[in-house]
Amino acid sequence: MMPKKSFLSPKKGEASPPEYTKLINSLKAKIRSSQIKAALAVNSELIKLYWEIGKEIVEKQKQEGWGSKTLERAAKDLQKEFPGIEGFSRANIFRMKAFFAAYEKVAQTVRQLKSLPIFDIPWGHNILLIQKLKNNNERLWYASRRSI
Repeated sequence: MMPKKSFLSPKKGEASPPEYTKLINSLKAKIRSSQIKAALAVNSELIKLYWEIGKEIVEKQKQEGWGSKTLERAAKDLQKEFPGIEGFSRANIFRMKAFFAAYEKVAQTVRQLKSLPIFDIPWGHNILLIQKLKNNNERLWYASRRSI
């Protein structure tokens, strides 16, 4: 007479429940880690884009004397070209300008934008730092904590 198999015993070619659970937990952790890394990379690129837009606006305003009407028009044109993307509102275009203007001198002394912690935190956090703090050293300190 053959011994009875427990219903918990794996069939031939199947992993045991504890080993399978370990595998699934490991895979889920790797997937979550990759999702976080991807989101951080996207955020960093978005912040760099906003920096570049702010920089071009500031430079054109200095060179050409452009005013707020031109920025409003630019916002409308960008929204028209990229429908469904919220980042190009009038208010956000003005925030991009303020963002660049706030850190322009810091970036010149650092010489490498990527080393600034402002590129590692979400856009909304950057806006809060600019609105709430007038001192760049304080802003950079809070940005480097990444937990605002």
